[in-house]
Amino acid sequence: PMRISQLLQAARDTFGGLATAKGVTLRLVPLAPNLDRVVFFGRLTDERFALRPHSTPCTPCKRTLPTCAGDLHRLHQCVNNGVSNSVKFAEAGGTVSIRAR
Repeated sequence: PMRISQLLQAARDTFGGLATAKGVTLRLVPLAPNLDRVVFFGRLTDERFALRPHSTPCTPCKRTLPTCAGDLHRLHQCVNNGVSNSVKFAEAGGTVSIRAR
């Protein structure tokens, strides 16, 4: 399982060095609290690109958190491609913001 914030942080960590080398600021925009509560579970199915809503109990708080099942590898790939291209085509002194809404 992975939260959206972890997915975006991983992309920032992966491309932070490239951004610094190019003189580009790579900024992670804080998520809305309700969005950061979504958890992704990886499931390989015939519909690999579909994210289906589910719910899972949160043991510490005894509440149900919203979750989505999908192909985490492809989700990482999409986010990384977007961040990579943004950094690659940004001009020195520019800023690339990583955000989810």
